[in-house]
Order: sequence, then C-alpha cells, then structure tokens
Amino acid sequence: MAGYRSEIIYTPPMMANWAKVLGKAQARSEGDEPMWSIDLLGDPNDEEIEKLRTKIRGFMVEAHGAKPKVSANGMPLKRHEEKNDHGEKEPTGMLVLKAKRKLINKAQGLENAGPTVLDSQCNKWPEAELIGNGSTVIAKIHFWGWSRAGEGVGLSCELHALQVVKHVPYSREQPADAGFGVVPGGAVAPITDPEAAEFSQQLTAAAQAAEEELPF
Repeated sequence: MAGYRSEIIYTPPMMANWAKVLGKAQARSEGDEPMWSIDLLGDPNDEEIEKLRTKIRGFMVEAHGAKPKVSANGMPLKRHEEKNDHGEKEPTGMLVLKAKRKLINKAQGLENAGPTVLDSQCNKWPEAELIGNGSTVIAKIHFWGWSRAGEGVGLSCELHALQVVKHVPYSREQPADAGFGVVPGGAVAPITDPEAAEFSQQLTAAAQAAEEELPF
C-alpha cells in the first residue's frame, strides 16, 4: 500500500559499492535527483543475507498483501549484474541492495540531512575520507511501499546511517600499468622527446660504429 513504512533494521556486514554517502547529495546520473546512495553487496549463500532477504519478503507482504504483483524493479534485494568486456550485463553471483536518501523529502516538503556515517568504534567518519568499493559496512535502513499502475508494487530502501567496519580507500587514479603485466620482447613506446630521441640516435650510432671496429 502507498504510504507503508517498515520498521528500521540493520543489515549484516555487506560489501560497499558506489558509495556516495559523504558531503553534499549528488545526482547519480545526469537528470537524477540529488541524493546520497550506496549499493550493498551480499553473498546469497550467507545465512545472514538469507535472513535479510526473508525479512524483506515479510515487509513486502505487510505492505502489499500475501500475493502481491511485484514490479520487475520492486524487490530491493535482487541479483547483482555488471557489464562485461562487450558492454553486456552479466550476473556476478552476488545480491545487491540499493539504499538511498533523497535530498528533498517530498512528503514533508523539507530537505533531508545526509546519512550519519560512523567508524567501527562509533566515531564520526571524516567527510574527506571517501569509502571505496570493497569496503565492509553495516547499514541502518527502512523500507517504504509503492504501487504503479500497470507495473505492480514494490519496496524502496531508505538509508539512515552507515557504519564502516572495514575501509578500502577510494582512489580516483588508475594504476600506471592498468593491471597489465610486462610482456618480454614486446613493443616499446616510441620516444617523443626530441632531446631524448637525439640522444637515443647517438647511442645507436655509437653501438653500430663499435660493431664495425670489431676484428671478428
């Protein structure tokens, strides 16, 4: 039912992905509303993740009845997919829970504060220390119900707070080797610096001259 709101719960420790939970609310893609958001990944074979899935199913029944017509996007904890080298989405074997907190609370017409972010000792997390993919976090969340004509019903996940259990620093820089290994005997980039190129040519000429002077 529209207006349904679940109780607040805490997730088990889950892997963080695409965490945008610090500082000002950001639009995830062009044209989107500003919001704080994070993707939480969990192993479907983990007993605690299965308990979370069961709890979410219970919220779905509370919100929409025993046999709801669930929208394709209605179940908040669902199979995680990523694009392969060909740009096609493939399942990773994990489950993903997309939690978000919009800047504007439309129901009340007020601005929301951002989610509280704490470390494992319940100290405030510094805004400048971004949370990288692969970090382990616990999220404080609730769910609200919605219904869309012709599509079905569903739940969305509202983010209240986050506790960082294990931190992987976020890096904007790509490694210089881009993950490749050295190929023995492979191609070497041409030298583009004129002075370095001239010096290289001098070395090559000197080596050739030395070879010509060899008596054998």
